[in-house]
Amino acid sequence: MSLSGKAKGLLFEDDGDGYGYTKGRFLVTHYIAERDSSTVTVKVSKTEGDWQRPNRRVHVQLLLGGGAMVLLFLLLK
Repeated sequence: MSLSGKAKGLLFEDDGDGYGYTKGRFLVTHYIAERDSSTVTVKVSKTEGDWQRPNRRVHVQLLLGGGAMVLLFLLLK
């Protein structure tokens, strides 16, 4: 996270086999994170592509600076 308590990132997903991504069968999810005191909120800011995300857990690491890190496990649906 930046000193102002903000971060952004993205996650690219597809079926992992073949060239379907060339025809739009992928999903790019853009995330933003904001820190307010001791609370960090992570939100989806936008998505691209038409691939359907399967239900599963995603492991997220928030790097807070000074070597501090928070580990999160999100259930994506």
